[in-house]
Amino acid sequence: MINSQRRSKLLNQLSVFRELYLGSAMTKKELTKSTGLSTPTVTKALSGLSARKLITEKGRKDIPTGRKPKKYGLNNNSIYCLGVDLEIPDLRLAVYDLSRRMIATKGSYMEMDDLQKNPAAYITEKLSREFKDLVYHEEMAENSIVGAGIATSGIVKDGKFRPFSRFVSFSDIELKNPLEKKLGIPTSFGNDVDLQLLSELDRIGPINDEGHVAIYFGARLSGKRKPIIRIGGSIAIGGDICHGAGGSAGEFGHMSIRSEDADAELPPTNCGNDNCLESFVNARLEENGGLSVPDSISRAIQQKIKDLVFVFSPSLIIVDLEAFPEITDEVITELESFTSTLGQSMGLENIRIKEPLDRDRSATRGAVINHFNNLLLDPSNFSVLMENYKS
Repeated sequence: MINSQRRSKLLNQLSVFRELYLGSAMTKKELTKSTGLSTPTVTKALSGLSARKLITEKGRKDIPTGRKPKKYGLNNNSIYCLGVDLEIPDLRLAVYDLSRRMIATKGSYMEMDDLQKNPAAYITEKLSREFKDLVYHEEMAENSIVGAGIATSGIVKDGKFRPFSRFVSFSDIELKNPLEKKLGIPTSFGNDVDLQLLSELDRIGPINDEGHVAIYFGARLSGKRKPIIRIGGSIAIGGDICHGAGGSAGEFGHMSIRSEDADAELPPTNCGNDNCLESFVNARLEENGGLSVPDSISRAIQQKIKDLVFVFSPSLIIVDLEAFPEITDEVITELESFTSTLGQSMGLENIRIKEPLDRDRSATRGAVINHFNNLLLDPSNFSVLMENYKS
């Protein structure tokens, strides 16, 4: 139990650390102004953070006259986080430092037969082996890894996930408890596209408008033996990801679409929705032999994004058609024309439409940001870190 004096001290350290974590190197005077704490309190907080080697001196600030004051910033060589993109059957691991910069990465592949037999046990064992291998080859101290952020497809809630694509499961797969027991570090979970959007928003910079709505629409290629197009998305309001009561917010790929041919046979689905966009796209690709992208796919994607624009009136749309680079320009051009016309008729402000800044499947980075934010910006978790972490 932390007494009130100790808790106050930790909260002061958190206030100072938060400014440096979310911003850039700052002087004591700048930290005093941004935190509202007194100079002596800021000095003590910096001392406590330095003792844990979470921050370090970053040179001096150049000023016109007088003694140049010291700047303080994150010590990116102190603690790290593991990011995992659980893209069935592909698996990707990456280690990031405090500044969310990737310093090591490793790719692997999951055997579908073994995965189907006992998914939780197989994923836990596979991740543990790959994690230890990555740490060993990078010559990293295991105690410097303060957690793992996991990005996975489907509905993710409370450390469990239910995938709809490639690997079909109609029940939740529990991963958090067995993974934490096996890895020996805390874990956090999130939907992969939610975490991709989180990474994109982090690269864009702070969003201070509570009414800012961002939509991420993604189509990516999954699997080596039998390729399948996975379609998903995410919504963020005021910079915060919307999960929905059931964790299914942003599952755009599993929303039903209108069939162009009323008599056409609807493709089978795994999600329970008749004629969902993802099943429609994969069925049309299979009919076409995968040689080219049928116009029906381009039109279906355009229409779904237009529907989202009409419903959410977003400030930003990120179109990530990794699986369909040949139609990306066409889709964006059509959306720009649509949003311009819609904006004029409904009085909406300009809607930005762009491709992702990070082309390197940023789900691992988003998973780390999610974990670091939970660990470093939550007072309870930060207190535990400061009490237990030894540099």
